[in-house]
Amino acid sequence: MNGSEQKEKFLVSAFYVAQDSRKRYETGLVSGLFGAEPKERTIHDPKAPDLDALAEQLQEQCNYYDQQGYDVFNIMPLNIGSHENLLSEKGQTVGHAGYSVTRGVMVVAKLKEPRK
Repeated sequence: MNGSEQKEKFLVSAFYVAQDSRKRYETGLVSGLFGAEPKERTIHDPKAPDLDALAEQLQEQCNYYDQQGYDVFNIMPLNIGSHENLLSEKGQTVGHAGYSVTRGVMVVAKLKEPRK
């Protein structure tokens, strides 16, 4: 970097993380009777983030900023609110339950100060 190029004092990045998912195996009449392999199905959970992917992306971003000469200054979760209807045994709505889910993070980095 020559003397005319200056780095930004702060950098900000944000990234999204997918819903958590898990594999579920379903057996049906055919597989139960004839010994066929159960069918694999991926179930997504809209109430939970994929925390392994979130941690991996966050680690990559923090290491990138460090290599570029920045210190991570702040990490803020990006949340989204939602709710579910609470139903009676007869299927009637009797209330609501609210919750928030982390959908990603915003990372703020500050240019490292030169050591004196």
